[in-house]
Amino acid sequence: MSLRAKFTLLLSTVLLVIVANTFIIYLLEKEGQAKLETVIRTHDVLDESEKLYKQLINAETGQRGYLLTQDISYLTPYYSALDQVKEHFLNINKLTINNPEQKKTLSLIDELISKKLAELALTVELVLQGTPSALERAKVVVLTNKGKQFMDQIRTQIELFQDTARAKLEQQDAEYQESKIFITRFVTMQIPLAIILLLFCAFYINSKLLKPLKLLIHITKQVEKGEKPKALTIDIHDEIGYLIKRFVRMSDIVYERTRKLNFQASHDHLTGVLNRTELKPALKHAINLCSEKISLRLYSLI
Repeated sequence: MSLRAKFTLLLSTVLLVIVANTFIIYLLEKEGQAKLETVIRTHDVLDESEKLYKQLINAETGQRGYLLTQDISYLTPYYSALDQVKEHFLNINKLTINNPEQKKTLSLIDELISKKLAELALTVELVLQGTPSALERAKVVVLTNKGKQFMDQIRTQIELFQDTARAKLEQQDAEYQESKIFITRFVTMQIPLAIILLLFCAFYINSKLLKPLKLLIHITKQVEKGEKPKALTIDIHDEIGYLIKRFVRMSDIVYERTRKLNFQASHDHLTGVLNRTELKPALKHAINLCSEKISLRLYSLI
C-alpha cells in the first residue's frame, strides 16, 4: 500500500471516529434536551393547575362579595378571574395534548368547572336584575350549597390530577438525571480515547515517515563526508522506502565513481603507480618518516 493511501486511510479513520462520536453526543444531547423539556412541561402543568384553582377561588370570592354588598366593583375581579380560568385551562390542555390519561381527568374537571361557573353566573345575573324575586332566587341558589360541592369536587380532581403529574414528574426527572450522568460518562470516556488515538497517530507517523526520513538524512551525511553508505536492509514498501533504496544505490554509484576519479587523478594511467603530482609529496613524507626513525635509533644507541 502506498504512503499516500496509508495516510489517507489514517486520516479517514480519525475523521470517522470524530464524526461518529460527535453525532452520538449530539443524539444524546438531543435526547437529554427532550427529557428536560418533558420535565419542564410537567412543572408547567402543575403550575397552571394550581393557578387554575386559585382563579376559581378568586371568581367565587368576587361573586360572594357582589352578592353580599351588591357593589358592582366586586365584578371586576370576578370577570378577570373568569378570563384567567379560561386561559389557564387552555394552557393545561395544550401541555397535556399527548397524554390521554390526563386529558380524561381534565375532561371531568372541565365539566365541573362549567357547572361551577354556571352557578356563579346565574347568581350574578339574578342580582344584576335588582328585583326582590331575583334576589330571593339568587339566595336560594347559594343556600343549596351546590357551589361548594362543585368546588370540593374540583379540588379533589385537581389534587388527583396533580398527584398523577407529580408521580410522572419524579419518573421524568429520574430519567433526565440518568441521561445527564450517561452523557457525562460518555464525554469523559472520549478523553482517554482521544489520547489513545493521538498516540497511535504519533506512533504511526513516526514509524512510517519520521524514522525513514531520519535514516535518509543519516545516509546523506555519510555521502557528504565521502564515506560509503553502510549496507542496509530496508523493509519499507512505499514511496519513502523506494526513495531510500534509490538514494542508497545512487550513493554507492557516486562513491565508486568518486573513488575511481581520485585514483585516476593520483596514479599513472599506464603503470598504475603514483604520478608526478602525488609522488613528490609521498616521497617527501617517506623521507621524513625514515629520518625520524634513524634519529630515534641513534638516540637510543647514545
